[in-house]
Amino acid sequence: MAGSPAAIRMRAYDGGMIRRVAEHNQLNGVGFSTGEFAIVALAATGVSAAYGIQRHPLGALLIGGIALNSLVIVTAGVAAWTRGERGTPLKLVFSPKHREALTQAHPRLTADTLLVALAALAPFVLLLCVAIELARRQASRA
Repeated sequence: MAGSPAAIRMRAYDGGMIRRVAEHNQLNGVGFSTGEFAIVALAATGVSAAYGIQRHPLGALLIGGIALNSLVIVTAGVAAWTRGERGTPLKLVFSPKHREALTQAHPRLTADTLLVALAALAPFVLLLCVAIELARRQASRA
């Protein structure tokens, strides 16, 4: 039930970036998405460090922003994993038949995946989007 389309639609997430990241992780497999963005975070951290060593602070800052964006997705994935959520099994992630059914059941999946990927690659964008959403949630609860 945790990874079913009905469960994903019924989540308490609003229509913003947090919902898109959580849904992306579920529909593409929590482990797969978490591992994929952990690799991006590690690679970006290495490139950022190299820029820093070469005394290119702007490059280090920008690439560091990509690493932080990726860690947002990793953090969401680790949180989902600890709640017992697994999402789509890895063997189905690469199944053309399953991908077709998933695209039909979730017509905005491609657009949302593209939005998450672009936000992750634009320095600090995903991090800022999620921070703003969390601040708004906190303010609305107060």
